[in-house]
Amino acid sequence: QQFVNYKMLKKIIKMIINLRADDPNTGFNKMFVDALKKEVLKASKAYEEATRNLTLSIDNLSWKNPNNSGGKQEAKAKLDHLEEFTRLNRTAVRKIIKKFKKKTNFDLPI
Repeated sequence: QQFVNYKMLKKIIKMIINLRADDPNTGFNKMFVDALKKEVLKASKAYEEATRNLTLSIDNLSWKNPNNSGGKQEAKAKLDHLEEFTRLNRTAVRKIIKKFKKKTNFDLPI
């Protein structure tokens, strides 16, 4: 699955700090916002795909054999994975925004 690229976003923050030292009036903050949006969209598409797969698994499970415990375990594992994926991405976005605000003293228009 596709996770938010926290390391890449962190590198952009460092680059912005270095570039702003040379010229504080530059619009480099937009670069970060655009990269963050791209990463969130990437993760969102992966989430939608995983949700579709989980829905198909559940639909197949209910139509084929309602007593299929193996299928139920598989669906539960997919759901657990999806929840972990969501939690990790949410945490990454929250932390990178916090880091951006702290390092740049810039409030994001998000």
